[in-house]
Amino acid sequence: MTCGGVAKSPGARPCLLPKIAAVLTLGSSTALTAANASDQGPFHTIYLVRHGAYDGTAKVDSEVGGSLTPLGIAEARLVGARLRDLPLHFDSITSSTMERARETAVVIHEALVDVPLQQSALLSECTPPAFREFKDETAGEQAGCAKRLDNVFAKRVTPARGTERNDLIVAHANVIRYLVSKALGQEYSRLTLYVGYAYEPHLLQSAVGWCDEGTGWR
Repeated sequence: MTCGGVAKSPGARPCLLPKIAAVLTLGSSTALTAANASDQGPFHTIYLVRHGAYDGTAKVDSEVGGSLTPLGIAEARLVGARLRDLPLHFDSITSSTMERARETAVVIHEALVDVPLQQSALLSECTPPAFREFKDETAGEQAGCAKRLDNVFAKRVTPARGTERNDLIVAHANVIRYLVSKALGQEYSRLTLYVGYAYEPHLLQSAVGWCDEGTGWR
């Protein structure tokens, strides 16, 4: 069995790619609803992509993290090809500064060479306050993570201003989950985002749905 041209071992999880985790579409009005979304514009659309598979055993600085594996590179190429084929123009690509996200964005950029590419440490992986305790994260660290991601949301998840805009963010599971839950007006701990699977919820500003563990999108 292969995935993006890379062999997968027997028993490995199915190849369900690419990893476009979520799409947030915001109109020029904060009163946008699902019913009238198609009739309003212009829109600011944010494509949230999780990094590809990476070496989680590498002995490196935890703030940098491991590099992509051959499978992760193949995943990023598939995402880049899919995004390139969309009938739209991207205005920016921004990744976290962690190696797995940065490398994913670089590979995607090979398919979107005219799009400005940048990194932001604010998008690096962290753990916001959750429904269970994490031994490696203190309450203060989790609160600091939530504050940082709140700043990311305030700066990047904004309504369109006059013209259509499409931005691509390459980040991490917790970061994407937090931004999506905030866009939906739901608590972070209530949302389970199955990033890594070909599952693309199209989420409008009006909180069309949310996902509870085991029950799916509503």
